[in-house]
Amino acid sequence: MSLFPKIKICGITNLADAEKAILLGADFLGFIQYSKSPRYVEPSHTTKMLEKLKEFDFQKVLVDVNPEPSTLAGYKEQGFDYFQLHFPYDLPSRYLEEWKNVVGIDKLWLAPKLPPKTEFPSYLTDYASHFVIDTFSEHSFGGTGKQSDWNEFSSCKQKYPSLKWILAGGLGLDNFHKAMEILNPDIMDFNSALETEPGKKSHVMLSELFDGLKS
Repeated sequence: MSLFPKIKICGITNLADAEKAILLGADFLGFIQYSKSPRYVEPSHTTKMLEKLKEFDFQKVLVDVNPEPSTLAGYKEQGFDYFQLHFPYDLPSRYLEEWKNVVGIDKLWLAPKLPPKTEFPSYLTDYASHFVIDTFSEHSFGGTGKQSDWNEFSSCKQKYPSLKWILAGGLGLDNFHKAMEILNPDIMDFNSALETEPGKKSHVMLSELFDGLKS
């Protein structure tokens, strides 16, 4: 099923949630390999899930924070299609260059941790084709359940229209229509607002989301 914008369901930890999301029409599933996340999945478990999902039509997104290039290369060997990497916005550019060299500019989704009132760093556009605007938190990288800075997202999309912009942060049944209307994101990233507890998606809410996207 093709919906616009494309839909990513992130924080997948179990096969039942993955299959439900795919059958409803998810374009991307996100698997978090950052050990400090409440939605962290052991790499061996992720591999088993991906093996059981190989007959389904969806794109696999690896999510991590500041991985070493060698670790990123290992993720590539697991068969992920895209690599969503969170990092401090002032990370030295040599790390970004290494990431780009490992997976390629078209496969890299950069998610800079932008403090409030911080302008998106233009040099980042040299390293990726997809960018995630997520909610800022001093103590975590994503997964806050709080709405991100929609003004910053709109500004980035207008300033760099040739790039793909991914809206994350607190998206749920109560605000996704408004986000689509106002921001026209290329990809919408849903996570904690569709959960009964961290790492367990509500299948009822997933169904309501995809029904709403068609209306």
